[in-house]
Amino acid sequence: MSTTGPVQIGRISYSLYLWHWPVFVIWKSSVGSWGAVDICGALLLTICLSVLGFIFIEKPVRYSPRLVSRKYTSVGVALLSTAVLVIGLVQVKQDIEQINIIYLSDGSSIFSREVRYDLPAISTGERRCHLSSEIVEYPPCEFGTASSDRRMVLFGDSHAAQWFPVLKEIAEDQGFKLLARTKTNCFPNDIRLWHDQLKRQYFECDEWREAVLAEIERLKPDVVFMSAYSRHHVVDDKGQTLKGTARLEALASGEERILERILQTGARVVFFADTPRMDIDPLDCLVSNPLRSDMCTTPRSLALAKRSPWSVSDQKPRPDVAVIDMTDNFCWDDVCRAASSNFVMMRDAHHIAVKYSLTLRPEVERKIAQIFGDIFVRPRDETAVLRD
Repeated sequence: MSTTGPVQIGRISYSLYLWHWPVFVIWKSSVGSWGAVDICGALLLTICLSVLGFIFIEKPVRYSPRLVSRKYTSVGVALLSTAVLVIGLVQVKQDIEQINIIYLSDGSSIFSREVRYDLPAISTGERRCHLSSEIVEYPPCEFGTASSDRRMVLFGDSHAAQWFPVLKEIAEDQGFKLLARTKTNCFPNDIRLWHDQLKRQYFECDEWREAVLAEIERLKPDVVFMSAYSRHHVVDDKGQTLKGTARLEALASGEERILERILQTGARVVFFADTPRMDIDPLDCLVSNPLRSDMCTTPRSLALAKRSPWSVSDQKPRPDVAVIDMTDNFCWDDVCRAASSNFVMMRDAHHIAVKYSLTLRPEVERKIAQIFGDIFVRPRDETAVLRD
């Protein structure tokens, strides 16, 4: 170890340790590739920065006569340097989030942050129509054609809210008034839920659900669209978790009670089957695999496990309830995907990206027209979505 090379590397080893991570991450995020040339370039840049840091920062501080002779000053400088380093790393992390780029197979690109935080309009803005966990009272949240006496209601949790962009466009074009009634983690099902963050039974969901059902009974809308995340934590009247067959039976009976109340109003009921759940963070995976969206998949059998009894993959729904299952728009060739060749499809593990949801409007509208005949008379032209 006395040869010049290893000795010099040993001298800058601490600087190498500090510099390699931000250089590698920023290089990969900025350039969008990580081949042999990129690795060599990042290593060379890391070595250059490490040498400069050793010469102009580490060596002057380490051998400063003033700091060596003053113990408390040295400690203070060390603590200050550590604080500055921590703040810098936090800022670097935030900057990296800003520059993470997704490169799709067709050559197009988009910032991952742009997809992750592009939420349905009812989840943002001043009105906050999509209610948070502890809020029960909801604002009017009426969209579409304000003067219309034809009404559509969107009822459910965030998996219902993700269909809002599509239904809002349909309501506007087809002359419906759309009432958005969605709430975080709240199943449109007459069952008890446990809220993991609140660490108690989700009483706010029960109260909100009853208020929405009473409104539906009063208004008697033309159509009620429903959807929900299929993996909510269901409990019995003693607060004990229900699993397996007991859970499915509770879900099925709770759904029946909700349906009876809605169908008695004369409304038609449409249920969107739950979207797939990926076992990866789709955006992180796409950033790490530029131009290789086919690397970001989850086996279909795993992504569709534990779905609601209303899902057509599990059992036949009631004849008076229409189920729209869009699974084939996310899963093909036995896997469910984070992206197609030209669209990011999932903004997180189980929510649809807003821009991709809008490409599904023609198919959603066509399926609804097949169910209800000529209720929609002006279908929109289809947007092409490329598959790998």
